[in-house]
Amino acid sequence: MKSYDPDLILYIGFKAHKAHDKCMGNYNSTMMAAFGGIDGFEDQIPENRMVSFVNPDTGVTVTAEVPLCDLQRELDNVRKYIFYSADFLYYILFKRYHAEKGDG
Repeated sequence: MKSYDPDLILYIGFKAHKAHDKCMGNYNSTMMAAFGGIDGFEDQIPENRMVSFVNPDTGVTVTAEVPLCDLQRELDNVRKYIFYSADFLYYILFKRYHAEKGDG
């Protein structure tokens, strides 16, 4: 069985949680604007997830997509991103450097 660095697991979880929180904020804002509430309106979201509503401040009709927030999907996205990013490479090099020095 593969062993993963606990710091790496925490980092992936933290990044995914932040992305999920941001998605939920967008979801809540869109639902409030489109339906006047957050709960009990899920069955009114069209299949294409696009909703239209009138902005009360400007009177302009706005069309927005209701985001689909899924923590597992965010974990997968972060995991895929991190293994191909420069940040991850720096993290690995940093860990190896300190492991070789004996202080990490």
